Amino acid sequence: MNQTKTLRKLAIFVLIFAGLLTLAACNSGEKTPYGSISDDAYLTIGDITVTEKELYDQLRMQGASVLATMIDEQIFADQVDAARALITANDEETSKYLDEIINNAIHGTSDLETLEKNYNENPERFVRNIEQFVDSLYLLDNSINIESVKDSILALADTYENYASIPLLLERYILRVAQKAYAKEILDEEVLDEENANYISEESLVNYYNTNLAGRYDVNALVIRFINLNEANAALYQASIKSDSKGLWYKIPDIRITSGNPGYVDLNNETPTGNGHIVTILSDLGILSKLGVDREDRSQISVADYENYYKRYVISTTRETGRPDEALTAEQVKAEFVNIYNILNPANKVEVAVDGTIVAQAGSAFDSLLTYEDLTKMNTSLRSHVYTTLTAETQMDDLLDLSTQKPFSSRVQTFGNSRYLVYKLDDASDAEEDILVETEDDPDVKEFATTEAAQAKRDEAFDKVFEAKLTSTYISSKVSELYEDKELNIYDKVVRAFYEQSYGYEGSTKDRTGDVIATIDGNDILVDDFYAELEKSYGINLSLDLASNKVLLASEDYAVEEDDMDSYKQQFEDIISQFSADNFASAGFPASMGREKFLLLAFGSKTNAEAINQLYVYPELRSQYMEDIEAHYGTQDVSIYEKLAALAELQYNNFKSINVSHLLVYFDQNGDGTPDNPQEYLDTLDAAAVAQIKAGLVELVELVYDRIGNYTGHAAGLTAIASEFNNSGRIERGSVTPPYDYQIEQLWSEYRKLGFYLKFETISSQITNTSNFITGSSVLDPVFYNRAMALQEQLVAIEDDDAKFPLLDLYGTVITETALDEVMSDFGWHLILATSMGETTSAVFSAADDEDGKYVSSSDETLNVYNEDSETLTASQIEFYLTEQKSDEGVVLPTNVQTAVTNYLTPVLTRYNNTYMQRELIFSLVSDVDFADANGASRFANIREINLRQLDEYMLSADGVFDQNYADLYGSWFTVLKAGL
Repeated sequence: MNQTKTLRKLAIFVLIFAGLLTLAACNSGEKTPYGSISDDAYLTIGDITVTEKELYDQLRMQGASVLATMIDEQIFADQVDAARALITANDEETSKYLDEIINNAIHGTSDLETLEKNYNENPERFVRNIEQFVDSLYLLDNSINIESVKDSILALADTYENYASIPLLLERYILRVAQKAYAKEILDEEVLDEENANYISEESLVNYYNTNLAGRYDVNALVIRFINLNEANAALYQASIKSDSKGLWYKIPDIRITSGNPGYVDLNNETPTGNGHIVTILSDLGILSKLGVDREDRSQISVADYENYYKRYVISTTRETGRPDEALTAEQVKAEFVNIYNILNPANKVEVAVDGTIVAQAGSAFDSLLTYEDLTKMNTSLRSHVYTTLTAETQMDDLLDLSTQKPFSSRVQTFGNSRYLVYKLDDASDAEEDILVETEDDPDVKEFATTEAAQAKRDEAFDKVFEAKLTSTYISSKVSELYEDKELNIYDKVVRAFYEQSYGYEGSTKDRTGDVIATIDGNDILVDDFYAELEKSYGINLSLDLASNKVLLASEDYAVEEDDMDSYKQQFEDIISQFSADNFASAGFPASMGREKFLLLAFGSKTNAEAINQLYVYPELRSQYMEDIEAHYGTQDVSIYEKLAALAELQYNNFKSINVSHLLVYFDQNGDGTPDNPQEYLDTLDAAAVAQIKAGLVELVELVYDRIGNYTGHAAGLTAIASEFNNSGRIERGSVTPPYDYQIEQLWSEYRKLGFYLKFETISSQITNTSNFITGSSVLDPVFYNRAMALQEQLVAIEDDDAKFPLLDLYGTVITETALDEVMSDFGWHLILATSMGETTSAVFSAADDEDGKYVSSSDETLNVYNEDSETLTASQIEFYLTEQKSDEGVVLPTNVQTAVTNYLTPVLTRYNNTYMQRELIFSLVSDVDFADANGASRFANIREINLRQLDEYMLSADGVFDQNYADLYGSWFTVLKAGL
């Protein structure tokens, strides 16, 4: 090392030594309770030592939250014992709250339905959450066994319940359970106190009941959803029913029925009680002449003819020129609605049971029971129609009197984007009768009746209102209020300052030596216990930070320039001046706190020199070490640039990119616009119905693929076909015989009846080998993603010509059920249209192409960007890039080389420079550490392994997520970097 660098290094030591002298002078009379903490070595690295006392002095600055927990454990000792007893006794409410706390910590939610869904649909991610959680526990308590805790959680009968059976988790979270129990005891009294703001009055319970509980009973109903208006009208035409202005339904005489069959209309009977009115309509429409002299050739009536007849037919119950129309009874309407439902759903039919209920036919899946939430998901206006407009069949005063009450829709109703007919069978509204009654003093004021059912509803309302008051904010406020009644004294100046900043403090300001760091209501909290809690959480990590600072200070390779040191001093003086001018008050550092406290809280320092070290010197030395990449993994035989080139080559070799659109074939049984899980729907059907649907799916795909040729291109064809398909209904309309009347239902209704929908979508961004990492902002369905990647590999194998695009999956092959099973996901069947692929970028750049010599380093003529024959970035190109990047002018590269750097080197450098890799480099710097404690080495090893799992984003797990694409890029990361070491 040169003399100048030595002098600069000496200047740093002089500054630091001066700081230590200042510190010693300032602290000569300072009292600090150290307990049994000594100047013995906590760790050593060669001739560098970090003592227990040095470590503790740093730990004290991070100890406020630990001390707060120790205080809470004493304050809430009785509540903790009580909560533990309740859990031991399997108290449901207490155990449930503990589970909610832990599930939120592990999975970010406590909703059991969401947890169940996540567990069933993404079991690997579920395990990944647990792995991350257990590692986080270890970083807060190095005494735990990572694998044991993980295995215990995974071994739970219900993976997200009964955490109390794991002692470690029970003890870790029991305090929060106890604090809630404490707050609940207080709230129990407040809600009964009329003078308290949290008082729960009878009026508030009645209001809650009316707003949130009343009218939310279950109903049994047949809900018929029509795809569009044409389908709704076609269903009415086919069923031959029509409603009048009073909302009553009538059977329109069906002129299509031939002689000898039920419902036959005799057009030769024109008596006053006959069918003369029908003859008149048919004559006016020009239909009568088609039926022959005897008016019996009903086969001549086209679909359009019948629709025109239906529209012209006017319902009349007082007709004198023909048979008057007679309204259908409720039972008859029910039968007609069932008929329409079955016309629309031939693979999933229903029937009217002997008791009048509507049930699934054999092999079908149907449940008439609908909850308030079910109807809300469908449509809130539909829900209102069912609950408010319709009267349940079983609740009607007289089922034959439909003048004021009706169990059925009076016409096809539009709710949202769909049209509906509903027949309401039954509901649980009886359960709400006499829940609220008039008070004796005021008939306009309601109260809960004294019946068992009414009191049960009152209790439910009370529990909900109470729960809404027992919030985390309320719990925290009551815990804080309790502190006001406790006498807390902290005898360590440093700990006291940080505790006051976080929690407030009004106790003694006297400092002591000895064994006691604090007292709470006269009960001692010992320094040794405090240190033990801090050390098992932060001891290893913090001691290694202290050691690495010392290693870097002692190193001859890194130093702070004298000019930089002068600049640091000036910057620091500016900070102090701003503090003195009260410019940091809004950030929580008013000038009134004094400089000593400001240095401590803002910089973790007691002197100016120490603050400069923390704020500038240590970060600068670390920065120099981090930028000195040749010192990390470079060897005499293999340079770091060669290793970076090898890692960049992995990015190049594993690069995959494809642009796609896709046609999704899916179900939407509830009409919410979201694809249903096809397997879940198929599981509700019998084998015959499933076979019918799967055979229909094969035919549908064949038909779609056959019709694509009618369009200018695949994308245009699939777009148009999907639109036409979704606009079609499930009932065939029009005619394929003279007179011709082509309607789209003639082509698609067969498949609409099976419940299929089509959606053609363009995926806006490229699908690549890195685009589906679970850490990304959005993740594609794995079936879809894997199929797209398989198509990419298929396309790579095809000779490079324009003819291979677009490529439509399964197009030109024999469509089979097996082939379609392979493209079925939780959303439906994906038929992918590949439109282009991304190409790799060559890093080749010849010296002959650099006519002006602009790609040669100005500081080192041996460095340049030239690469005559390697498609991937070379070590020399990478060295040129990294070297020139540090220059004042920055780095300029040829376009193709810049693209190669962006695509293949930048991901490597991003990973190399991220927090976890930087942490690993610090660990590597102090890897030959010796800990005084026998468990220190294993704790360090565990912490280091956790850091590497975090570096890998928990995507290379043997039990959780293992992403092969990620492994191809980064699985050999350290194998490459450590080669030759």
